[in-house]
Amino acid sequence: MDLHERWTPDTLADAFARHGTQPFPLTALPSTPAARKRLDAIVAQARATISEPWPSLTTASYLRYFRDGDRSEFEAVYFNRRRRLGAIALAAATTGEAAFITAMADGVWLICEESTWCLPAHVRLDGPASEPSRLPSSDTPGLYIDLFNCETGFLLAELCQLQASALAAIDPRIVERARCEIRRRLIDPILAGATPRWTTAPNNASNWAPWCASSLIAAAGFACANEPAMWGRLVHRMLGVVDHYVNVQGADGGCDEGVMYWNVAGGCVVRALEEVRVRTGGIVDGWSDAKLREIMRFPTRMHLGNCWFPAFADCNARVRLAGGVLARAAERVGALELNALAWTMSDPAQEMYINGNGVGDLLQMQLRNLFWLDATAPSSAPALVDAWLPDLQVMVAHAAGTSLAVKGGHNRENHNHCDIGQFVIHRNGHPMLVDAGRGDYTAQTFGPKRYELWWTRGSGHAVPQIDGYEQIVGREHAARAVSHQEDSRYSSMTMDLAACYAATANLRSLIRTVTLQRTDGTVRLVDRVDAGKSVLYLLSLLTPTEPKADGNGGWIIENAGQRMRISGSAALNAQRSAAELDSTLRHTWSELWRLTWSGTLAAGASAEITIVSA
Repeated sequence: MDLHERWTPDTLADAFARHGTQPFPLTALPSTPAARKRLDAIVAQARATISEPWPSLTTASYLRYFRDGDRSEFEAVYFNRRRRLGAIALAAATTGEAAFITAMADGVWLICEESTWCLPAHVRLDGPASEPSRLPSSDTPGLYIDLFNCETGFLLAELCQLQASALAAIDPRIVERARCEIRRRLIDPILAGATPRWTTAPNNASNWAPWCASSLIAAAGFACANEPAMWGRLVHRMLGVVDHYVNVQGADGGCDEGVMYWNVAGGCVVRALEEVRVRTGGIVDGWSDAKLREIMRFPTRMHLGNCWFPAFADCNARVRLAGGVLARAAERVGALELNALAWTMSDPAQEMYINGNGVGDLLQMQLRNLFWLDATAPSSAPALVDAWLPDLQVMVAHAAGTSLAVKGGHNRENHNHCDIGQFVIHRNGHPMLVDAGRGDYTAQTFGPKRYELWWTRGSGHAVPQIDGYEQIVGREHAARAVSHQEDSRYSSMTMDLAACYAATANLRSLIRTVTLQRTDGTVRLVDRVDAGKSVLYLLSLLTPTEPKADGNGGWIIENAGQRMRISGSAALNAQRSAAELDSTLRHTWSELWRLTWSGTLAAGASAEITIVSA
């Protein structure tokens, strides 16, 4: 993509000056049955909280991240304020009730009064290492331009565009204060030359790049509404960030951060392109880039049914993507399956809680649902499709009711886990063998002790331990000789995992092959180990319910009416144990169990696991 090269700040400014249209006709919210149902749910949520006092952000909660690593106490209040404000704003627009309008004004002013919009956990990304105090300073509002600093600006911009007249009726300074804070904290520092890490390599290859850039582009449409030259300069720089993100993705469009983070990566590319397209009257249209179709198709290719996806990297396994964004992407790239997936996820009671905490997701996402999601639902649910992504090294296959996803890659991916060779199995849309995903985010999660967390390390995944050695982190610790084979009988992925382990493991090769038989949905795993000697082999499989021994050497997994039997080759024995779950893991799993297979393999021998419908 080359929007940054094709358009100068001046040409962008000229197009904005001649058009500058708001992205939605905000004078009238849609009134289709689907929109009415969605708005009713939001109004009910807002009404339930309207009499509650706004929660306070305290010094103690802010400093907890630096003192004991806790993020939850501060972030729970921070996100609650923004999510609650978004609901109130839509309720005010829907009902016109004075109580909602008053509460909305309070919420806007309260957020404008915050010393910083940056999370404590992100201060370390851009702040000086020698800074003696961790409390934010109002003298340097643009020092930390993180994800949620940008997203807060986006929230206030969209809210003020939606409800400018209602806010002005209370006091005209409210809208102007929001505009000034967006300028002071975000736009002015960027235009003065601030270079947050997400704008520079290699950080501009992660979700931060399109997420922050799209938020700033949207915020600038409001904050620079009467200053086309400033809008042109800001958008020109952010288009360079979006260009780079798209250009460094593989040709297969795969997102190494997983489907949940695609929501704020590929999904935010949609936000950025649409904002610029509308604000320039369609003159600047980035949708012609062929790679965008593959990037947009990624969620449908990973879908395992019932809104379940492989929980690779730091993802949750149960994900609700932003339906409006999917629907608009479907229209722009001609992929109707995206619209079907959007409607599968379009549950108004759930959409406001997509992936737990978010800043303005309720307002920004719901506006796009209201205006972009088709008024008529597709006639059928999205089909589950086989996929092979050679750049990402991920295979997804479906047959006879069984869905299998397998990953290769390397152990320095974005939001990396030591999980090369990981696989998950679902049966008729329900998880049977799973990837835990991620636990609570704390200071440890992105610190030097990240790989002491059980859900990031090799032993927390369905990848082998050899003589006690687990997979280790590093770009060089990658799958080798990766191949994919398929025909009418099977779909299979093969890779050599030996390089994923320390050299002292003395592995000549560790060839993993995972195969889905199309006739009956059987999955067969074969790990062939060559260390020049016998080795102790150990493999932990995670299940969402307690495995039950069947008395014949196998184990039965039952979940949501589905049954599968797991058995191992003669050298292996299995034991079960419960996995420890924190609050984040419990959002997805009520329980998790390890079924750990172990045994001694003779030199050059193989371990085999077979999973069949039972």
